[in-house]
Amino acid sequence: MSLTYAQIRAFNAVVREGSFTNAAKQLGVSQPAVTAQIKAIEDTYGVRLFERSSKTLTLSDLALALFATTEMVDDVERDAEEILAAYHDLDKGEIRVISAAPRITMELLSEFHERYPSVRIIANFGNGSQVLQAIEKRKADVAILMESPQAERFVSVPFRAHRLMAMVPEHHPLAGRRSIALKDLIGHSVIFRTGASVGQRLLDEALQAQGITIVPSLILETREAVLEGVNCGIGIGFIFEGGSSRANGVKRIPIDDLTTAMVENVFCLEIQSRRRVIEAFLQVARDLSSAGSAPPAAAAS
Repeated sequence: MSLTYAQIRAFNAVVREGSFTNAAKQLGVSQPAVTAQIKAIEDTYGVRLFERSSKTLTLSDLALALFATTEMVDDVERDAEEILAAYHDLDKGEIRVISAAPRITMELLSEFHERYPSVRIIANFGNGSQVLQAIEKRKADVAILMESPQAERFVSVPFRAHRLMAMVPEHHPLAGRRSIALKDLIGHSVIFRTGASVGQRLLDEALQAQGITIVPSLILETREAVLEGVNCGIGIGFIFEGGSSRANGVKRIPIDDLTTAMVENVFCLEIQSRRRVIEAFLQVARDLSSAGSAPPAAAAS
């Protein structure tokens, strides 16, 4: 008995989704059906593909080696479908997007949806490492991120350039300023993010260059948590201009010492870039791109 296409699809889905249940949902079949396909592979070849526990699913070395070959099957299937669908000018299909910058991502998604309203968009958000992991593991088709990978196996489009801003509680003594310097932060309660944040790394480098030491009152993991902390008046936080459009209770103020604009890139695996829907998404990013120009003027708001 040889390996069947149904077994390969089930195996790939389990690897990508991380569980039998999620794989079944993705394939539109029952969980026992997926389990049966995996069991058939293991029984036929006398192998063990996954180590199962109540909470985790671990791939064996054999499963990792197998997936390196079989993952291409899903790409071929999507490519073939899109070649056929292209005659109808993207009147169907799906694109999975992941990003670390919700505000500018929504701008891009809005334009893409306006041009291709019949294409379903699935968008997720995370930190830089989560975004890269999703692209590497083919859980997302395209990503939006600063410091996108530059290896030849990626295609990248510069999209938006924006600078780091201070987020100040609206009743804070500095809230009325049109701009602030880093030294102005001394003596005020400040909220930092963890070191995984590009913005925090940029801020740390600027403070170190000026010999300024600031001990944060709070260190948080996510942008949303920092926004909530600032809104509650805990202290001053920091965000890139395109990070969020939220304004309630928060004043965004330019930082005199941080004028360098950082670029958000739209990127995907090179092998994926030939898919019609991804080509279209990258073209929308090119059309909207302002990464080659100065970031928009910012004032307290």
